[in-house]
Amino acid sequence: MAGFDFDHWSELAKRDPAAFFRARRRLIDRFIDAHPAPQASRLREMQAFIDCVRVASGTPMCAVRNITSMMQERMELLRRQGRS
Repeated sequence: MAGFDFDHWSELAKRDPAAFFRARRRLIDRFIDAHPAPQASRLREMQAFIDCVRVASGTPMCAVRNITSMMQERMELLRRQGRS
């Protein structure tokens, strides 16, 4: 991810969490909007699911674990489909 400034995002999250989440949403929306409509639609669905997992997880660490697990499951499914 070229140009990603971790320190900037970390400082923003500490200093102004509401601004962090607004900026995060804008960045995600710009990324999704850069894709053709069919892909953008699927990316929005995926992001909505990820957001739900984050909220339901309770803590940031649990959210990371749950989202990582979800990604591993999806990768395994893709791997199996590739063998077919």
